[in-house]
Amino acid sequence: MTETKFSFRYAFSQKGWVNTDIFRESISFFNTETKTKLSSPLQYWLLIVDGHSSHECLKTIKFCHDNCIILYCLPSHTTHALQPLDVGLFSPLKQAWARAVASEEYDGRKVTKANFLEIYGNVHLKSFTSANILSSFHKTGIWPLDPTIITTDMMAMSTTESVDINTVSPIVIPSPVKQGAQYFWNEHERQKAAQLSVETPCTPTCLSQTMFHTPSQLPRTPSRLPINPQLHQNLSPIHHSSQQPSPTLTDPFLDNCPHDGATDLHASFADSSMAFLMSPTHISATPTMPPHVYLRHLSIRIAQTPIANFPPLPPGSDPDALLTECTGLHAEVTALKLHVLELEEKMEAGVDTANAQLLFMASMLDHSLEQLVQKDKKKKKGKKAFWVRGGKPAVLTDEAMIDALEHEEAQKLAKEAEKETKKAAAANKKLQANELKILKKLREEAWEMAKLDNETVLMSWEAAKLEACRIGSGVPPKPPLAL
Repeated sequence: MTETKFSFRYAFSQKGWVNTDIFRESISFFNTETKTKLSSPLQYWLLIVDGHSSHECLKTIKFCHDNCIILYCLPSHTTHALQPLDVGLFSPLKQAWARAVASEEYDGRKVTKANFLEIYGNVHLKSFTSANILSSFHKTGIWPLDPTIITTDMMAMSTTESVDINTVSPIVIPSPVKQGAQYFWNEHERQKAAQLSVETPCTPTCLSQTMFHTPSQLPRTPSRLPINPQLHQNLSPIHHSSQQPSPTLTDPFLDNCPHDGATDLHASFADSSMAFLMSPTHISATPTMPPHVYLRHLSIRIAQTPIANFPPLPPGSDPDALLTECTGLHAEVTALKLHVLELEEKMEAGVDTANAQLLFMASMLDHSLEQLVQKDKKKKKGKKAFWVRGGKPAVLTDEAMIDALEHEEAQKLAKEAEKETKKAAAANKKLQANELKILKKLREEAWEMAKLDNETVLMSWEAAKLEACRIGSGVPPKPPLAL
């Protein structure tokens, strides 16, 4: 551990994570700094840690046991409510760090490795005050001891059912989008349950809910002033009588839905900008857009223009001039209305497109979360969450826990020794195989050399045999060959 000009030290590892060596040094430093605050050398004091694997080191636990340090490990998945650092210290630390970084950038400087410790040291001292530390212990119910602070809801496991879309998504999700995602998920679960019931007939179970919780009441449009129906007719696209209506193509996914949610969904979407998504007919080449969003959320009334309420002409005024002026104003107003209608159509098209994208993105996000949960379950299946504790709270310095750790350590060492033995045997076997390959290669090379020598001897003998036949002398005996 490295000392700094502040009253704390820091350590680092090659991988950037805390390990058993760093934790052992921090425990030693903790013992040195806090021992003088005890009333007697035999007094015990409590140190609460989370379930990180570096905390279950046998040497560190024995050190704590010998120095009267009670090392208490929190249960798994509870640090968000029981660990004072998570509850009341990390949040002000992050805020203070963000302000410090912004201040450095405002002054034209950057946070680098050279000035990181100085900047963080000041931030740490401003955040980890005595008041914040005591408040964190109070909020967790550790000191003063108050078990009623931790409720059952706080300890509920985080699943796809407990995830709120508004916290996952960076934007506010409209109610129709959440309703549509809920419908798609329920339909997917219904089809999956039907398929399972066909493969293995059994009593159907309750379908799992998703992160898009269906409200007890369907989303309603905010109450506004009544809308003039004539205004809707004026803003709706004009359909000529010469156009033939497109044939109605029913969608079995929407029309033949056996569960009760489909009717409510149709009723919910009928009054939203996403009504066209639930239409039983296919979208034609020139689709009719749903009613404008702003008409349902804004109080609209026909403006009383000076042209509509024209006062009596004053005596001596020129009617032709006033008529010309009114005609020009009327033309400008008409042009402005047409421009506003064009902008509204573009805005409505963008809103519908965005809602449709949000709907399918939300459905995909829900499906991805479910896949991650299933993958995590498969990964953890058959494995203990932690070494000896199994994720449960425990006093690591207890005699029984130390015995269990020693037994586990002995088994671990035995497995490592067996693994090393197998590794050495495999290496020896591989070495013998390599030696055998070398001998085989040498034998093949020797055989090739012997073949060359035999061929040379045979060629010499054939030449001597031919020469003996030519001169009429005796044929020489065939020489022996190397085998």
